[in-house]
Amino acid sequence: MLRNASFAQNWGQCTALMQALAFRNEVPLELLKVTALGTKEENLIEETGKGLACFAQSLNIPFSFKTAMVTHMKDINEDMFEIEDGEVVAIYSYLVLCHLVGQPDCLEALIRVLKK
Repeated sequence: MLRNASFAQNWGQCTALMQALAFRNEVPLELLKVTALGTKEENLIEETGKGLACFAQSLNIPFSFKTAMVTHMKDINEDMFEIEDGEVVAIYSYLVLCHLVGQPDCLEALIRVLKK
């Protein structure tokens, strides 16, 4: 899950993950699916997705990128992430939890989605 705060840092984290996945010798990767959650700057998020898709292609990684926008973090729901049975899910949340501590309704909505 990417967040508006620092796309440059998120880009670096995602590319490092992609490189690690591309060069591992164990179970081959079927699909790396990234859903970026944002509250604003949708164009920036989509541009990030295009860049990541190009990078994934250069590494021959099957890749999917989706943008999920919410007006407010309390509006988050599990249907935004389209998780299929058997998928392994990893969540990257750079500083999001720090910002939500003072907003209990938002934090509760996020935790509810993570549980499901």
